[in-house]
Amino acid sequence: MFKRTFMITLVAALWLAGCATAPVLDSPRQISVPQAASVSDVEEAILDAMRNRGWAVAERSDGHIVADLNVRSHFARVDIRYDADSVSLEYADSRNLEYEVVDGEERIHGNFNSWMTNLISDIQRSLSYVE
Repeated sequence: MFKRTFMITLVAALWLAGCATAPVLDSPRQISVPQAASVSDVEEAILDAMRNRGWAVAERSDGHIVADLNVRSHFARVDIRYDADSVSLEYADSRNLEYEVVDGEERIHGNFNSWMTNLISDIQRSLSYVE
């Protein structure tokens, strides 16, 4: 009897673990820009980071870049706004990344947050070289 109860409990626990929701969407994200950086420096840092991480420019205007990333069957779009003081990256759209709103909270596949973190780290690294 104990074995049967244990097995039922184990199966139920594994089933519930498999039903876990996606991580909370970590967006928007802000980056402070060093005082020595110009708007041109900021734009160059963003574009270099995008290139290094496989992001593509979908749209571009003064102080604004829409960046797309295609990884296998996944697609992510980020809205990037910038000036000489700060850079803001915000989720814009996705496909096959399990985006959903649960109880008023935006959730998405954990890879999206990782891709954003990597892009932000590369932008910050590039900006740190500005003198």
